[in-house]
Amino acid sequence: MASSSFTLSFLLSLILLLLLPLLASAKQGFSVELIHRDSPKSPLYDPSKTLAEQLREAARRSIARADHLSRVFSDDTYHSRLLPNPIGDYLIEVNVGTPAHKIFAVIDTGSDLTWVNCNPCIGCYPTFEPKSSSTYHRFSCGDNACADFPTHSCGKGLTTCDFALAYADGSHTSGFLATETFTFDTTAGYHVPILNVVFGCSHFTQITIATDTVALVGLGRGDVSLASQLGTIVGKKFSYCLVPPFRDAGSSHISFGANAVVSGPNAVSMPLINGPIRSFYYVPLRSLTLNGQSIPVNSRHVMLDTGAALTMLDSALVQSLEDGLKNIMKLPTVQHPELSLCFDIRSNRNVRYPIITFEFDGVSLTLDVGHVFMFLDANTACLAIISSGDADQPGVIGSRAQVNFHIGYDLDNQKISIAGVNCANL
Repeated sequence: MASSSFTLSFLLSLILLLLLPLLASAKQGFSVELIHRDSPKSPLYDPSKTLAEQLREAARRSIARADHLSRVFSDDTYHSRLLPNPIGDYLIEVNVGTPAHKIFAVIDTGSDLTWVNCNPCIGCYPTFEPKSSSTYHRFSCGDNACADFPTHSCGKGLTTCDFALAYADGSHTSGFLATETFTFDTTAGYHVPILNVVFGCSHFTQITIATDTVALVGLGRGDVSLASQLGTIVGKKFSYCLVPPFRDAGSSHISFGANAVVSGPNAVSMPLINGPIRSFYYVPLRSLTLNGQSIPVNSRHVMLDTGAALTMLDSALVQSLEDGLKNIMKLPTVQHPELSLCFDIRSNRNVRYPIITFEFDGVSLTLDVGHVFMFLDANTACLAIISSGDADQPGVIGSRAQVNFHIGYDLDNQKISIAGVNCANL
């Protein structure tokens, strides 16, 4: 018996010694590659789809996201719910459990809880087998973490801590709250294990919006988000830099801790403000200019969101922007099933596109042509800004408008920092 006890103690000590350098590396910060869903590296990649088809699907996902947000903000019954986003354009590779099992998960700055489809899974494809992992721990109703979770379910004879997340479109996922080891493969070539990550082990998932993703990494402002959980290890800081999608432009990446510092001569910062949903990152949009001419902004604030490709602003602002673009560009328009303004550029290959700038509190963000327009083919340029609906609900700055900006989120100091860079070279 003594020999067995000594052997177990020795093995645990050896494992700790092996993990210490990795955990020390994590404390210094680390970076992980982000994969666009239409990249050949993505499990969702479909080589048969043309660029126009990929862009059209991106527009559809954004429109569905706008509808999702519209229902969230217009229905008070959803305001107290933790709402994941069933859509997303960027994936992160993460290894779950011990031994590690690789999965691809959507990253979402508008969600808090990280969840993974677990076996058995009704209505979904399971990616993780909890019984095969030595580090999986399911919460009981007596655990403090269970009581602290807003949508936990206990009582009526239940002993396990159940969770349920509802989408505003009727989609939902549910299962057990648990902890597990999440290991990240860094861009520097080493592995970073994060112990005891609180996540949802989903055993029932029904998504009405077409998506093949089976996991989500929540990076919202709430206490249960991965960004907040990493706070004790690397601080509550993360940043990302997105390369242009749909072409070989290098790799996007996300950084945590010390690696998430946004710096440089053009780096600017602005405070986060509170809004109706705690998970979201809101900033005050004061005005929008088109070639230096100001356009009134009715929305009180906008949020930065990785869950939609397109930028979504209130309908009056979008209409004014479209009218201004038509007047300046003087090009024939063409119809598109998803996008409200598309130009036929065949008659003018050397189009001079207007300059659009977002004006925040003391911060100006000037957008490039690629931020503002989607080129469906050599003949068609469509505005990548659509209506979000009612002016009372926050607008969204989508991932396309964030390309080639290094964007840092500091949850401790409640601010966002932005610097224009070539993300492929960062």
